[in-house]
Amino acid sequence: MNSEELKTLAIRLAALTDLLEERSRQCVLEVSQSGDRLMQTAQGLGLAGQQLAQETVSTIGALAQEVIRRGLKQALDQCSHELQQTARQATQTAANLHEQRAALQRTQRGLIWKAGLALLVGAVLAAGGSGYLVWKSLEAARQADFSTAIVRATHSGALTQCGGVLCIKTGKNIVRYDKNGDYILLKE
Repeated sequence: MNSEELKTLAIRLAALTDLLEERSRQCVLEVSQSGDRLMQTAQGLGLAGQQLAQETVSTIGALAQEVIRRGLKQALDQCSHELQQTARQATQTAANLHEQRAALQRTQRGLIWKAGLALLVGAVLAAGGSGYLVWKSLEAARQADFSTAIVRATHSGALTQCGGVLCIKTGKNIVRYDKNGDYILLKE
């Protein structure tokens, strides 16, 4: 290679170097611009991501509220149903207790009548028994009075035994019993 060729080659190399430098600057500029655009895009994506995150949180919150609202509504409906069922059972129990109270009152009235009747029968029987005992006592008292009169007559000698036979001492004036003249009154 001669010097002319070397010069041409050097010029070409210089032109190529200039071209490469230009291209390099353009590439650097494009890379820089692309970096800026990428940065802007990233920032935009960041903002969009934040917006998306906010919207997602808002949507999730709304969905959560809806789920909570549905769950609460379902729980409240179930509680309301159970309360109504409990109220029906309490009403039925109250009605049963009312019927049992009425039956007990009827039974109590019947027992009161029976007890009153039993007391009346008992009182009649007690009065009858007492009357019988009084009558028996009076009879026993009369018998005792008669026995006492016989004992007095025996002690006084108005009544005695004469040879194994019962005999009476009447005295000089015989006095007969007014209501039945077959009987003689003894004087002591």
